[in-house]
Amino acid sequence: MDDDTESRIDIDLFMKIEKLFTDHIYRSLPAHITQYQNFCCDDEVERKLVTYGIKLKKIYPFMSLHDIYATLIYTYYSLVLNESSYSMNINTLQKISLNSKQSTELYYTITTNRIEYNSRNLASDMRRYMFGMTARGRKRNKKSKRTIKRNKKTRKRY
Repeated sequence: MDDDTESRIDIDLFMKIEKLFTDHIYRSLPAHITQYQNFCCDDEVERKLVTYGIKLKKIYPFMSLHDIYATLIYTYYSLVLNESSYSMNINTLQKISLNSKQSTELYYTITTNRIEYNSRNLASDMRRYMFGMTARGRKRNKKSKRTIKRNKKTRKRY
């Protein structure tokens, strides 16, 4: 299989698990809460989470991609989109996972610990991405850094 085919299969699997997740949420919550609820994910976020899933699969080869994607969707939802009207608990993840123990452990590792990948802390990268602290995964524009420095130098002091 070429990379495009594998990527399409990964995104298809991700979307199926995302649908399981949203279906579970809609079944579990009253309609007045789900009516305004935001759910994961746009195309950019899907691609980024699939990329993280592929990296996690290399680190945790014993876990299924289903459980890795379920954990990433749950993590994204719980960190980014969770509404204050409903505090989602870990049972949601456990119900859509094939191996709930592994998924729960991966969730806690992503949200509180380190996951080393290519001499980087992948868990920290994921958390920063989900909180929007890296401009959705893109590097900061160098021109903007120069502009900031220039503005500091030319700023009038009163």
